[in-house]
Amino acid sequence: MTNSKQEFVIDGFTHWRGAVLGAWNPGSRWQSEYSNRRRDRRMLRQLGGGHHQPVWGGTNTWWERHFWVPGLSLPRAARLASIMGQNAFLYLDGRRVHLIWCYTSKRRDKI
Repeated sequence: MTNSKQEFVIDGFTHWRGAVLGAWNPGSRWQSEYSNRRRDRRMLRQLGGGHHQPVWGGTNTWWERHFWVPGLSLPRAARLASIMGQNAFLYLDGRRVHLIWCYTSKRRDKI
């Protein structure tokens, strides 16, 4: 996927497998760019040097940096998203793009 434009549409078809994870603005609470960049570095530490690619994603009014992590399992992606205090993430199972909500009563969104 390097140097190519790829669009992941929720419930759309895909042949990719992996997850799109974010670290910015935990719990949909706006953070400064400095804080978000610190969170990016924390996410990269959590990924442990595995293959990833920075991507931008969002809606018409809300854009954030994310990481495309090919081959990441659903349980690991859910754990990382929860650790980073995210409300949801995208999971690609080789057939469809799924929006996975993170339900947890205990948010760990402090650095």
